[in-house]
Amino acid sequence: MLSYLAVAALKGLKIIGYEDRPTGTMIQEDLGGQFSEVILRPEVTIAAGADSQLAQELHEAANKSCFIASSVNSTVKHEPLIVVLD
Repeated sequence: MLSYLAVAALKGLKIIGYEDRPTGTMIQEDLGGQFSEVILRPEVTIAAGADSQLAQELHEAANKSCFIASSVNSTVKHEPLIVVLD
């Protein structure tokens, strides 16, 4: 989330709201385990007149600059929904 908000701010995209409903697939090994995949499903609300295509595209840049995504061994996918306020 913070990486997305930072990238959006640098591009001048006004974010009104951000919610996420992440899910993960875990592989259990003995008493421990690890995630094999994490899917982020952010719902980003932008101001009326804002560039919804840019809002969509920024998810890739945010994923590349995310400390958490860069620190885990599992795949982190994004399935964003962009909402434009009227």
